[in-house]
Amino acid sequence: MLENLLSSGQFCHKGQSFPVAHNTSPDICRRYANLIVKQELTHALEIGTLFGFSTLFLADALQQTNGYLDTIDIRHRSRTWSNGQEIEDIHEVAEKFVKEAGLDSRVAFHAGHSNQVLARLVAENRSCDFALIDGSHKFEIALLDFIGVDRMLDVGGYVALDDIGGNISAKEGLSGGPNRVLGAVLATSRYKIDLWSSNVAVFQKMRDV
Repeated sequence: MLENLLSSGQFCHKGQSFPVAHNTSPDICRRYANLIVKQELTHALEIGTLFGFSTLFLADALQQTNGYLDTIDIRHRSRTWSNGQEIEDIHEVAEKFVKEAGLDSRVAFHAGHSNQVLARLVAENRSCDFALIDGSHKFEIALLDFIGVDRMLDVGGYVALDDIGGNISAKEGLSGGPNRVLGAVLATSRYKIDLWSSNVAVFQKMRDV
C-alpha cells in the first residue's frame, strides 16, 4: 500500500485522483516506525489522521511489536486539497487504506476535536508509549494536545511534534503554532528533546510531574 502511494504519488477517492500531499515526509515516517520497532513500543497515539499516510507507517510498525494505534481526526466534511480540488470525507481514505493493508485490527479511529477525544481517553486511564501530534497548528490547540498526551505518555515514551519552525509560526492566526509548544516543553524539565528536522522535534519523557 505504501509502495503504491509513494510510486504513484496519488490516490483515488470517489472517482477522483488526488496528489499525495499534506503529509509527513516518508523519511520521517520511516524513522517513527523504526523507533517503534527498535524500542518495542506497543501503544501509539496519532493526532491528525487525514488520509492515513503516517497512520500506515505507524500501524505497520505496531504490527511487528504486537501493538495498536489510536488515531484522532476532526473529520471535516470537506476541505480544499493541494491541487485546488475539494475532497469530501477524507477519513474514508484512511480507513480504506488501513483495511486493505490488513492492519484494521491494529487501528482504532476516533472522530472529533483532539482536545475532547484526549480528555475522554485520559478519563478512561488510557496510556501510550509513542504519540504523534500533527493536528491543528493553532498554538492553543497544539498546547492542549501536548498536555493531554503528557498525561497519557509513559515515562520513557516518546512524543513527536510536527510542523514546528518559522514557516508555520509566522502564519497569521496560529499564534506561533506548534513552535511555541517547544518552549512549554522545555520549561517542564521533564523531556529530552531531539530535533529530527527543521519541521519535527521528538521528545522522550524522562519523568512524571
